[in-house]
Amino acid sequence: MPLPKDPPLGFPLKETGIAVNPERSLPILVVVLGRCEGCQERVALEWASTLSQWVTLRKAMKGVLVVQGGMEKLGDAKGVVLIEDESGEIARKLNAFFLPRAYGFVDGKLVWLQRQPDLGLTGTLMDFLKLPKSSERGREGESHFKCLVGGDEGEGMGKPSSLKG
Repeated sequence: MPLPKDPPLGFPLKETGIAVNPERSLPILVVVLGRCEGCQERVALEWASTLSQWVTLRKAMKGVLVVQGGMEKLGDAKGVVLIEDESGEIARKLNAFFLPRAYGFVDGKLVWLQRQPDLGLTGTLMDFLKLPKSSERGREGESHFKCLVGGDEGEGMGKPSSLKG
């Protein structure tokens, strides 16, 4: 059940202030993170590493990380769009009342949003990738991802750098 301030399904990505050119009509996963410091730094680094190093994920979706500060600590996250949101304006428009919070867009419109704060990285990706995709490539990415993380339970997730596309 959506929360009162959550953006409705169909909400346009462009209204968040995020300008992303999706490649090959890939679904876009926007993850709103806190400041890149303290325990939030580890979470931000984990998201950046996973989305940039897993070639299979990059083929199935476009990753966008919205960071409220300390973005330089994320380095060069290949294939990931990094957006600094120091004012928190994007987080407010998306109602990111817990962090990280993820949002899925297909064809520029909101189709999914994370409702539970305790999903973790693997659970969030699995939920998002279960959605119907606008291309066959997205469905292939989902099945590859399930193999990589060990099926629906997310067990067996190895280090992203050990995977070859």
